Amino acid sequence: MKIVKEFILREIAGECVLVPTGATSQEFNGMITISDTAKFIWENIEKVDSLEEMIQMAEKLAEGIPFVRVDLYQADGKIYFGEMTFTPATGVLFHFKDTFLEEEGKYCVTENKRCGYEKDSSGRGRVRRSC
Repeated sequence: MKIVKEFILREIAGECVLVPTGATSQEFNGMITISDTAKFIWENIEKVDSLEEMIQMAEKLAEGIPFVRVDLYQADGKIYFGEMTFTPATGVLFHFKDTFLEEEGKYCVTENKRCGYEKDSSGRGRVRRSC
């Protein structure tokens, strides 16, 4: 994967921003403020030798799964599998009602067990029930 050469990374007033240059500056009127993580990615993305292969691996692993984040890592020229996460927001879904979570949990079946959510010990939040 390559970075877009029509944008350059600059630090302005303590903020990291991407600034358009050339013809792109005529089409894109503004700057993009980015986080420290995005800055790290921008500076290092071209150093990843096997990004395309990693994307293909993630797509293959995620095949047939409606929502999943696949974590792969590259170190010393080798690709390592981290984990697959099947829920957004690390599984902490405080903005959904219990009835909705229980209904959604009916669709998550692993080894003939049903997954779901239950109230935590304080009674204030929900935690993922182990499957």
